Amino acid sequence: MSEAILNWNGCALDKVTVTAEMTVEGVLMDRKTFEVRLVNPIDYSKWMQDTTDGRNIVSVKRNTAATMGALNGVTLKDIYDLNVINPGTYSGTAWTENGAVATGAASEPVYGFAVEYGTPVYKVKKGESFVEDNTIDFSRLTLADGVLTVSASDAELAYEIEVTIPVKMTYKYSVEETRGSWAKKVETKNVVFIVKNAD
Repeated sequence: MSEAILNWNGCALDKVTVTAEMTVEGVLMDRKTFEVRLVNPIDYSKWMQDTTDGRNIVSVKRNTAATMGALNGVTLKDIYDLNVINPGTYSGTAWTENGAVATGAASEPVYGFAVEYGTPVYKVKKGESFVEDNTIDFSRLTLADGVLTVSASDAELAYEIEVTIPVKMTYKYSVEETRGSWAKKVETKNVVFIVKNAD
C-alpha cells in the first residue's frame, strides 16, 4: 500500500483486513479496521464449449494422425465480458487456430489464469448411447500439452469414441483456506470431443 492507494497486484488473496490510522502531529486521533474484498473477476457461469457444425468431432482417416486442441471451441469470460479463454478459429471444416488462454499487454495470462488437464475419460458408442468399456484399448488416443492426438494406424476405429477432458482452472486471486494454509482454488469444467472415422 502506498499512501492511500491499495494496489492489489502484489496480493494473491481475495480479501484483506486493513487498519487505517489518523494521526495529528504524531498523536493517534482515530483508527478504523475494515475488510477489503476483491470482486471475483472471472465469471465461470460464462464458460461455454461450442459444439455446433461438428466442431467437437475429431475425424480420423486411415494412416493419418488427427489432433484437436483441448480448448478448441471453449470460451470463458471475465466480469467485463472479455475473454479469459479464446475459443480459437474454425474455418467451417477445420480448426485453423487452437483455443488458448488469453494474454494481456505484457503477454502474461490474464489474472494469472492457468489450466491443467485431468485424465481423459473414454466412452464408446453402442447403439444410441456412449458407455464405458474397460475392455477396449484406447492407447491410440493421448493428451499432451493440451492437445488430444489420435495416432496414425492402418486400421479404422472399431467404435465412435467420446472423450471427456477435465479442465482444471486456477488464477491469481482465487484462493481458499484449508486448515490454516492458503492454496489456489481449483475450478473444474469438462470439455467433450467425439472421435470417429472420417466420412
